[in-house]
Amino acid sequence: MTLFSRLQPGQQRLDVQRALRWFNWQAGLRAPVDVICPVTGFIFVDFALALGIPKEHIGYFAALVSAAAVMQLVGLWAVSAFRERKRFVVLFAALEIVLLITAVLLTPGLPSAWRMGTLAVLLLLSASANYLIRPTTDEWLATAIPARVRGRYLGRRFQILCAASVVAILAGGYLAQRVPQSDARGFALLLLGGGVLGLLAVVAWWHIPPPAVPAVTVRWADLPEILRHKPYLFYLLGLMCYDFPFFIVTPYYQVYHLRVLNLHEAAIAWIAISYYLTRSLASGICGRWVDRLGVRKILLLITPSYLILFGAYVVSTPGTVWLIYAASALAGVGDAVFGVVAAASLYATVPESSARQAYFAVYNLSLLLLTGLGAIVGVHLLDMLQGHQLLIANLTLTPFHLLFAIAFVVLVLAIPGIWGFPQQTTR
Repeated sequence: MTLFSRLQPGQQRLDVQRALRWFNWQAGLRAPVDVICPVTGFIFVDFALALGIPKEHIGYFAALVSAAAVMQLVGLWAVSAFRERKRFVVLFAALEIVLLITAVLLTPGLPSAWRMGTLAVLLLLSASANYLIRPTTDEWLATAIPARVRGRYLGRRFQILCAASVVAILAGGYLAQRVPQSDARGFALLLLGGGVLGLLAVVAWWHIPPPAVPAVTVRWADLPEILRHKPYLFYLLGLMCYDFPFFIVTPYYQVYHLRVLNLHEAAIAWIAISYYLTRSLASGICGRWVDRLGVRKILLLITPSYLILFGAYVVSTPGTVWLIYAASALAGVGDAVFGVVAAASLYATVPESSARQAYFAVYNLSLLLLTGLGAIVGVHLLDMLQGHQLLIANLTLTPFHLLFAIAFVVLVLAIPGIWGFPQQTTR
């Protein structure tokens, strides 16, 4: 059943078009939040380091936010308490942003001993509000996209996300560069700006026509159906295998930029922009590539871009930052394709049944808990590598260089996970 299947054909087309248009508005307004405010972003890392949090322990915040993914299970039942799913989404989407703003404005004024704990608790609550609505919003979007235009629409959607992200990163980078490294309040104000845009994204939800079908109450009895649906399980396993090396290093990209390469925030912003520009340009056409070549073949084609990215971080020094720029731009093309592949493969492997929200919840929960596990693995690997260096010719590999070397090896070992993806994304 599609999102507006109960409407007359003419009205149905208009409402589908309106829904997809406002979904794009919501994505574009939300994108700055996801590049300015995440715990893996350079502004938050600057903020955390200014609070006195050790750079090797930044990964704990990523693990904490991922742990909040368990709230998706609660969200499956909580949505049934609301007569309208739109009200449920708007309420908790707004609560997420309010808690985030409270976290960054409150903690700089606290005693040093209280800062990390208070920040962790408020971030956990904020992430919990976000994940509470994820199964509902994922299903809402998935059912709104007609299967015949799935690749093209997702490509355009990611193009909008990239364009909005580029503007936010560039502005954030140049503003952050003017904030002293010890000024936590200054970085908090930048994070506040991202939060304000997040509230505007919440407003966009009001303009999206609500689903014409009533909210589904998910039961524990749905779990056996999920465990029996092999295409979905194979896809989930393949995705988790392929993504795991990225989970290990994701919390440390910005730490590497700030403390290993000693880059200013504006330079870091341009690294991100080199990534987002190529991703944006590629997103407009990659949907067609996926439809023509098939998922597995195109994943094999983009995997070298990720190996080059990890390799660049292994060998880079303050004098060879251009390697990071080039590798990030190449990875942007890879991620443009992978973003479409991951979303379209999920939609293709989730069946039309009353358990759809449960499928999305299990997907998000599994992936995000593995993200947290990867972050914890990264923390422990850095702890193990402390005090160790590897000399290769004139190159000195620090623990952070070696962390990316480990991720390179893990990705090579994870390539067989590609065969868990469905070959085609249309049904």
